[in-house]
Parts: sequence; structure tokens; C-alpha cells
Amino acid sequence: MTSRSTSSERTLVRFRGGGFERSRGNGPPGCFSPRPARWEAASRDRLIDPLFLPPPSQIWTALQQMIVSGELFRHLAASLLRIGAGWLIGSLAGVLFGGLIGLSWLGRSIGIPFISALFPVPKIALLRS
Repeated sequence: MTSRSTSSERTLVRFRGGGFERSRGNGPPGCFSPRPARWEAASRDRLIDPLFLPPPSQIWTALQQMIVSGELFRHLAASLLRIGAGWLIGSLAGVLFGGLIGLSWLGRSIGIPFISALFPVPKIALLRS
């Protein structure tokens, strides 16, 4: 006896994901949604602790103060400098080592086993090392 089922015994399972279909009843998307208004009200009424999730009005005020004082741009510049430096160092190292592996038999004999050993390791695990 086989466990194969016939087409008459199969049941269709409805796809639970919405895909790209527009859902009804959730209101307009993005910042025009009533959710920020509910968030503001819940935070003002202390249903949400403002220490952990301040109301949107306080966030907006703090953002404006940081823009006026120049603090936002100073922090943004420091973050962008770190990102840019990391990208530049990684790109240069990748081109250098990739060129050595691609053009030199010695580089290939040293580099390929190292790359092959690291290939099965999840890349997110390498992020914390």
C-alpha cells in the first residue's frame, strides 16, 4: 500500500502572505497612518513608558534641537567616516587579495584553502569576531 494521495484527496491551503496585494482596513501607509497619533496618545497617557518609547513630538523636538545645534551633523559625519573607512579598507583588501589569488600560483595555493575553509561559516558569525 502506498501513501500517495490522489488529486481528489488533496486539500488546497490558502496562501497566508499578502504578497503585493493591497490590504483593506489598515488605513493609509507610512507616516499618514493614524498609528503615530495613537502612539502619541498612549505615551502621553502613560500607557507606554516615555522613558523607553518617547512620543513622536518629543522625538521631533529633539531632532530639531540636534539640527540647530549642529550635533546631528557631527555625529552623522563621524558615522559616515567610519562606514567610508571600513568600505575603503575592505575594498582595497579584497582587490589586493583577489588579484594575488587570481594572478599568482603562490597566492592561489595559500588563499584558496583559507577561503574554502571559511566558506561554510555563516557570514553573520564572522561579524562578531
